[in-house]
Amino acid sequence: MVKCQNRMSSWHFYILKKYKLTEAEYENILEEQDYRCAICGIDFDYLKEIKKDKVPRTDKPRIDHNHQTEEVRGFLCADCNIVLGCLKDKGFILRAV
Repeated sequence: MVKCQNRMSSWHFYILKKYKLTEAEYENILEEQDYRCAICGIDFDYLKEIKKDKVPRTDKPRIDHNHQTEEVRGFLCADCNIVLGCLKDKGFILRAV
């Protein structure tokens, strides 16, 4: 099975430019995370399959990053990214979770 087939869309090119990632770095992060969300572990290909045509724009990995430095920390599913965003990167809350 080809993982995350046809990943490189215009959305991906925008993300690569925004976070200063090369295509190889993007791929390496996905491989290091076994093509899964860094928090909940859901497989991105499975997520794409179950969200397809149901919830717009939730099937792509989200880039978790430091909002001050823009440094990439990893990839998240849309749900985990929303929860993390609600916590506003508060370290003491994140450590408690």
